[in-house]
This record gives sequence, structure tokens and C-alpha cells, in this order.
Amino acid sequence: MTDAPGAGACGSLDRTEARRPVIVVTGASGGLGRATALRCGLTGWRVAVHYHTHRETAEAIVTEIARDGGQAMAYQADVTHVPSVAALVARVTERWGRIDAWVNNAGVIDDGLLVTMPEAAWDRLIATNLSSAWSAIRAVAPVMTTQREGIILNVASLVALQGRRGQSNYAAAKAGLIALTRSAASELAPYGVRVNAVCPPVLETELAASSAAALRAQQLLPGATDPARAAEALVAVLSLPWISGHTFVLDSRIAEGAL
Repeated sequence: MTDAPGAGACGSLDRTEARRPVIVVTGASGGLGRATALRCGLTGWRVAVHYHTHRETAEAIVTEIARDGGQAMAYQADVTHVPSVAALVARVTERWGRIDAWVNNAGVIDDGLLVTMPEAAWDRLIATNLSSAWSAIRAVAPVMTTQREGIILNVASLVALQGRRGQSNYAAAKAGLIALTRSAASELAPYGVRVNAVCPPVLETELAASSAAALRAQQLLPGATDPARAAEALVAVLSLPWISGHTFVLDSRIAEGAL
């Protein structure tokens, strides 16, 4: 793990070091996760940068946050393994004493037609994109309910609302994530914990490159979005007061009749 000391401008957040909020971003070593971690580091959060295998990338993010005056640490965990997720929660709370926000961003893509998709492709994607979020919410909920505050943000997808040829597993997982968001929001609301979901636009990332190209070919979207711009919107959703159980679509460029 890498510790990056320092304090940056917190905007409307409390500038006292001990009160700077703590956020965990899963899948933070690339794409939207990386952009979100960097954005939070710049706006006053102490950031737990989660990664699975890309340690050097995660530590580079920590270094970048520190260079800009923020504070972050890199944490390894397998989000498909329940004990590993629980250990991640324990390590973050041991280091910083609290968790104010958790972003379930970790995910994979494993495309294929429904009738020919291997069972392993279905199981792997559901485990990474849906079951991992359930495990994380279950693990972090006791921390947040004890604090009587917290925000959980699940990164869903436009595919959950549209469906898409060749992505039955991805669409099902992301639609399940939206349903999980609503149920968790209802259960955790009495304890001051909010749970929302976001559907980002098609992003200029390595993970989504093939899907973005397919969408542009269908003329549903004129182009992909820089992850840094999407991260700005995502962080804005994190700051919304009292709203819970909602799914925010962060892309207004959907063709009429596509939903």
C-alpha cells in the first residue's frame, strides 16, 4: 500500500484533516475509476484506490493525488471474493477511522451472443459486475450505519436500460445493479445512508473500446466521452443531499426510441 500525505483544498468540505471525508473507489486503476479517484483527490477526499492486479497503475494514481496536495492509499482486493472485500473495508477503516463514500465501479466486459455464450463468461461477469457490489454494500453498511451517514454509488450502464446485442450478461448484471440500488436504499435510509446509481456515457476507455465503436456504427451516439468529464458528473452525484434510490443517466445523447 502507498500512503500519500498532504492536504488539498476541500471546497465545501471540512478542511480539518481529521474530518476530511474518506472514499473508496473500486476498480480505480483505469478508465472511469481512475478519473473518479483523481477527481475526488483534487476536491478534498481521502481516497482509497482499489485495484486487483494493476498495482503500479494504482500507486501512480496515489502519487498523482499526493502531488496535487491530496491524500490517498492503494489497496489490493479481489472484489469477487467476499472475505477479500470485508478485509478491504477493515483496512480502510483501520487506516482512516471511517468510510464516508463507496463507489462500486469494478467491472469487466465479456461479450458474446446469448445462445453461444460460455457459462464461465456469464458467471465471471455477474460475479464481478453485480455480486461484488452486493458484497461491498453488505461489508461497508455496518460502518456507515454506525456513523449514521454515508453514500454508496453503483456504476451501472446505459446497457441496463437499452439492452444490447452480444451483451446479455453485461446488461443483466447492470440492470441487477440498479435493482440492488433501490433495495439497498430502502433498507439503509433509516440509518442515514444513501444509495444511488449512475449510468455513464460511452467512455473513451480500453475496456469499452469495442462497445463504443459498435454504438457509433449504429449512430446511437456521435462519439465517446472523456472519462474525466464523466467523473465530474459522478462526483457531483456524490454531493447531492438526501437523495437516495435514484439512477442518474449521465448521457443525454440517446437517440429517440432507443430506451
